[in-house]
Amino acid sequence: VTVQREHHISIAKDQFLTTLLEKFESEKERKLFGEFAAAIEALFHVNLIEKIEAFKAAFAPFSRLSGADHKLSTEALSQRQTALLGMVFDVIKAAHFEPISFEMYMSSIEKIFLSDLPIKVDWPRLDVHLLSDFYAMHPQQNPYHDATNKPPFHGHFALFYRGYGLHVMQGLFLEQKINLILSDVFPMVSSYAA
Repeated sequence: VTVQREHHISIAKDQFLTTLLEKFESEKERKLFGEFAAAIEALFHVNLIEKIEAFKAAFAPFSRLSGADHKLSTEALSQRQTALLGMVFDVIKAAHFEPISFEMYMSSIEKIFLSDLPIKVDWPRLDVHLLSDFYAMHPQQNPYHDATNKPPFHGHFALFYRGYGLHVMQGLFLEQKINLILSDVFPMVSSYAA
């Protein structure tokens, strides 16, 4: 599995700005650059506020917490849903998350991880048209558009990761072992009882 390098600088903004300001020789230059950096940060915050308000407006008809009674047509709800999905994908892309490739999916299936749980997905209950309709309208948002091998879930949901690392633990892990054994034994016992 090939993993791309991280796309972000893992350093605190204040520490980075302080280091940059130390490069200037005069106090006047430091002050001007500090004001310039503050102005750029303010522009990012204004842009962020606009995006948050647009996100809230698109999400409002679907929120149970929203007290407003939305009487939108099915077409208007569909448009809001598509806009909301586009915003979610934009946030994922801006945060430098990468889609899970088929190779990564197969690698995770072949290995047994401590966090694995026996999960059954009721595929017919999922909206089978949500992502396919969205990808038809916005093919550039489809993380598997150019992939030759697509993960089996690509038509139902998109799965992303950020960073890659190994977590090593030591111990007996009795609870996890018992849960794993029970998850294998219980279906066999219930099939004999039936």
